[in-house]
Amino acid sequence: MPASHQQRVLIVDDEREFRHSLAKIFQKAGFQVSEATDGRQMEEILRHEHFPLIMLDLKMPGKDGLELLREIKIQNAATQVIIVTVFDDAEGCHQALQEGAFACLKKPVKREAILETARRALAQSDPGPA
Repeated sequence: MPASHQQRVLIVDDEREFRHSLAKIFQKAGFQVSEATDGRQMEEILRHEHFPLIMLDLKMPGKDGLELLREIKIQNAATQVIIVTVFDDAEGCHQALQEGAFACLKKPVKREAILETARRALAQSDPGPA
């Protein structure tokens, strides 16, 4: 698939190994992947690029995932956000879903669950043929 027609995903997670693991999963599935280590880097990337899908860690230093989710939805409500978290934070996940996250996945997440959730999120945001 040409790069211009690939699905694009931005992965925002301060945990390097998990971020790289997710990137490999998405790349093998044909996605064009960008990575950010924190909210500041995410904001810089989003100033120049649009992503239909963002994988966002809930707990990070600086701005947390909920703050970043709010910023993403203000910038572009159509962007689908999937929250990922290692913490058993039912309230944080519930809050994220109320504020527009498509799903909240708990680490460790299986490859199939990641890709299925991502594809469902993208299908929901795809306006289809004009």
